[in-house]
Amino acid sequence: MSNIEEKYPTIKKLFITYLHQDWTIDGENLPDLFENLKALQGMSADLIQEINSLLSENYSNEDLDYIFFNRWLAGYEPDEDEGETWHDVLRQIRSISESYSQK
Repeated sequence: MSNIEEKYPTIKKLFITYLHQDWTIDGENLPDLFENLKALQGMSADLIQEINSLLSENYSNEDLDYIFFNRWLAGYEPDEDEGETWHDVLRQIRSISESYSQK
């Protein structure tokens, strides 16, 4: 995990810059956030590529939790009450990104 910042700079930027503790200022959910922030739309192609790569590495939810919260200080978190995991969140971000990368 030591070189994760180098391997996934766009995902890191997403969490540090846009999914910080006050992320809901820009939207109530992830689709709103992408709709309201054109910069995120422009990152879509890179996000898709990096998310595919990250998911292929088979990190556990606990590993991703450590990366996103402890290393990248995320303010966004999965809805654990609904059974959502970081893998689900990454797939959702990828799906949203795919809709913008095709425009």
